[in-house]
Amino acid sequence: MQATESATPLFIDTGAFYARMDEDDAHHARATAVTVLHADEPLFAATCEEFFRYDDQEISLVDHATGVLADDRDVEHVFTFDPDDFRTLGFTVVPDDTGEV
Repeated sequence: MQATESATPLFIDTGAFYARMDEDDAHHARATAVTVLHADEPLFAATCEEFFRYDDQEISLVDHATGVLADDRDVEHVFTFDPDDFRTLGFTVVPDDTGEV
């Protein structure tokens, strides 16, 4: 399937990948997978900065890494089943905020 110019970039949280792989997961039927991005040292440093910036929140280091990767790529929508964390980080949550999937 080719992307079109009108397609909205979407970053997918790890919970969606888990749901895609686990047929018993409650979200399995709604989950899809896309390109996997790999972490490097600059990503880790930026993730740690964000983690400490939000030290009053209980957002995981992995969710912060997701946010940094998405933000670096100008992605505004995150497919996740942890909507509160990503709203706090300033993202629009799919499917909860958009009704899409």
